Amino acid sequence: QITRDLFRNTIAAAGILGTDAKFSATLENAKGRLAPTRIGSDGRIMEWQEEFEEMEVNHRHTSHLWGLHPGSEISLATPELLEGAKKSLEVRGDISTGWSMAWKANMWARLRDGDRAE
Repeated sequence: QITRDLFRNTIAAAGILGTDAKFSATLENAKGRLAPTRIGSDGRIMEWQEEFEEMEVNHRHTSHLWGLHPGSEISLATPELLEGAKKSLEVRGDISTGWSMAWKANMWARLRDGDRAE
């Protein structure tokens, strides 16, 4: 998600600036070869390429949800991924440390759940 977001933003910036068309084409080609965001058998966004039993289900890290926040890959336009992100956050839980609490609040806001974002 992070790499796709970087490529997408770089391509957009090059288009706005009217520069780097060849590099943009290279990024577009590479973007198509990146592993997609997938939903596991439990309905959550997969954090890894393969499913496995998690040792710390409530771990505070949410890097597999970058596409929800601060990225834009997971949005109202992608309802299946949006639901997977919601399930991922529900399983992780709201109890966390400072920085990850702020990120989770932003993610709940992106999910349009103001009560959980508060």
